Amino acid sequence: MMAFGTDLYLLTIGILIAFVGTIASFALARKSVSHAIRESNLMRRHILWLAVALLVFFVVEGFVVQPAQQLFFDDAIYQGGAQSMLNSGQAWMCDFGSPAQCFVGEIFHEPIGTSFNLAIAFLVAGVKLAATYNTMFVLGGVSVLFTFLAVAVLFRNPKVAFLSALMLALSPMVLIWARPTTSDIPTLAYSMVALFAMAVFIRRKSVFTLSAFAFSLALVSYMKVFALIYIPIILVMYLILDDKSVRGSIRENLRLLRKHALDTNVLIVLLLFVVAIAPEISYAYTQATTGNYGGAGTSLQNTCAGNTLVPVAQNIGLSNLADNICSSTLFWFDYYAGAQVVQPLLYTGLAVAGAACMFVFRFRRELLAIGLWFLAFFIFYASFYAGSPTYGVDWRFQLSMAAQASILAGFALFIIFDALSTALLAVAKKAKFTAAVSGIVVFLLIAYPVYAYLPVVGVSPAGINQAPDARFYEGFVYNYSSMIPANCLVYTYDPTLFNINNRSAEQMGDLFNSQVYENRSTQYSCAVLDWGYWCYTPNNYCAYAKQNYVLQPIKNATFQPGDKLFGFYRIVGRK
Repeated sequence: MMAFGTDLYLLTIGILIAFVGTIASFALARKSVSHAIRESNLMRRHILWLAVALLVFFVVEGFVVQPAQQLFFDDAIYQGGAQSMLNSGQAWMCDFGSPAQCFVGEIFHEPIGTSFNLAIAFLVAGVKLAATYNTMFVLGGVSVLFTFLAVAVLFRNPKVAFLSALMLALSPMVLIWARPTTSDIPTLAYSMVALFAMAVFIRRKSVFTLSAFAFSLALVSYMKVFALIYIPIILVMYLILDDKSVRGSIRENLRLLRKHALDTNVLIVLLLFVVAIAPEISYAYTQATTGNYGGAGTSLQNTCAGNTLVPVAQNIGLSNLADNICSSTLFWFDYYAGAQVVQPLLYTGLAVAGAACMFVFRFRRELLAIGLWFLAFFIFYASFYAGSPTYGVDWRFQLSMAAQASILAGFALFIIFDALSTALLAVAKKAKFTAAVSGIVVFLLIAYPVYAYLPVVGVSPAGINQAPDARFYEGFVYNYSSMIPANCLVYTYDPTLFNINNRSAEQMGDLFNSQVYENRSTQYSCAVLDWGYWCYTPNNYCAYAKQNYVLQPIKNATFQPGDKLFGFYRIVGRK
């Protein structure tokens, strides 16, 4: 725990450098970006295609998917971090604070990237849940936009770019996770920005495209504690795609490095990149060596042996891989759709077909790069103790592979469209007719799985089978925390949840520290006990508080089934 949060100021400085550096670099490299896009055969009509892909995403996400929180209670921690960043410049997980200031906080087990994005939205729209949903919504659109741009530049084929973007826009896992507050959608969005920057740098090498490439890599690393691995992954992808052979690519890039090693502008870019990335590297190292991510003392399912429970021995390791590999594979064959963990079999089939088509039609470097990108995250998350798609809501980790699968499927759809158009043209002799029919067939291949899974994609929040009691409790706080007098201090397991609902709060355990409690009594005119979700878990303080304090109900509600009573209780005095 930190009383002053100096480390978090360094993280804020780092992400600001990365964020501003990315935007400024793209602005300065606009001519190179424009040339790279024009060389990819993009024309004005293709911008309309991009608009269609974005419109499809925004319409389906906006009118079919009902926004809901899905992480309990990490979502409130991300939002509280954003609130704290606005107030003090640091994204704390607050243990004691008011809506205006966090007095005591600690580092969360994820970096500040998600909170940084939310802080921008809160600055514009205020600290409210709608701003949170809309931020994630926009980042989902950014993912679709930069998938189109990155694929267009890499393949120099607008049709493949459009179909890949459309596949991502209609991917059920993207649609389901595009509103909840997670670090996964921001990671997806900024990883595609980094991939686009890499593609532009391959086509047009300059100090400004290098800067955009470097800063976008730094920026994506702040989105998730594991996102640092994007740096070596995308650098390897760059070496694969930059020349006809990896050896040639290495040789040519070493020549460029020697030539420009003492170039002042290059040195400035590299220096700023190191300054931007250093706090995140330090943070990730600390988390890797000290954080247990909730694994200590828990169990995971051996999904290859009838889901038998085995104790968690390590955060990341081969033993976890052996336990998770079956569920991680079966996910891609839609084995868990009944549990609202969805990946349509048709989409996976198209991705596999796309990989085969890339090999046959000699897009083998692209296939190798995308395949390594997919495989790296597949193995990584299968090796993480909580990386199985069946481990609670952690199937969101599969979003790290959504873009790769969409690009492969997009390539397959392009081949299908091209082959079908050629075959029909030989019969009908009408190019517009054959193109229209082929387009309809391809669109149905993409759209039908979404239609088939509408009950899951558009499920009411009340119908989500994950953590219904936690969802009920969080809704209770949002709906009724205003009934708590503003001058009260709430003792709770979720202080950030109350901070973002405009109430002061402190960790429950401090209620039993006599000196702390007496000090707080002089600062606040009343105290309130939050009888919340964690009061129904082992080793909680709630029953002890009930035994030792006189409690006066403010508001309560019962969750069914289970008869769990949640409520706010004013602490009148000791018994």
